[in-house]
Amino acid sequence: KEIVSMGVNIDDSATSASASKSTPSGHPLAGSYIKAHEWDEFLRNNPDVDLIDCRNSYEVNMGTFDRAIDPQTVKFTDFPDWLQEFGEREKQDDENAHDNTVQKPRKIAMFCTGGIRCEKSTAFAKTMQNKKTGKPLFDEVYHLDGGILSYLDMVETEESSSSSSSSFTNASSLATSAEQDSSSDDGKRKGTIPLSA
Repeated sequence: KEIVSMGVNIDDSATSASASKSTPSGHPLAGSYIKAHEWDEFLRNNPDVDLIDCRNSYEVNMGTFDRAIDPQTVKFTDFPDWLQEFGEREKQDDENAHDNTVQKPRKIAMFCTGGIRCEKSTAFAKTMQNKKTGKPLFDEVYHLDGGILSYLDMVETEESSSSSSSSFTNASSLATSAEQDSSSDDGKRKGTIPLSA
């Protein structure tokens, strides 16, 4: 039985051109991994990537990355429907652009707390197709290897290093907000994790 279920089946034996032969999880369809120490640079160098927070609204309200899209889900099983709608809405908008406009590849990057949900989400995203055209919804799919916890651990390590030049401020904001009672501020707290310089 799955520890974290999306409520959809992902065909592990799928033979997709985008299937990865070697992933840390061994899942053949997992998205391309971006290591924590490469994450900020990846996002800076790819301003056209849609950054998606795979966590539920409660977790997102504790803190997220700048420019992250909040799917506003209550549970993980809500995520597949949201992702389908998101992918089709954006693709539809692109297809309605002027005929002389070159359609850019659709890139998404996902993150979650520890990497399990984004592992499943990226595998699912790589199998998704437009219901009308049958074309893939996403051209490139990435995720933060090890999730936010790995990222925060990396930032903490860099900050404790005497040679660190990281301008990441308040790296512990996400971790400490998880320990605080969200009812003390009526659940209106929302922190963002800035990109480090």
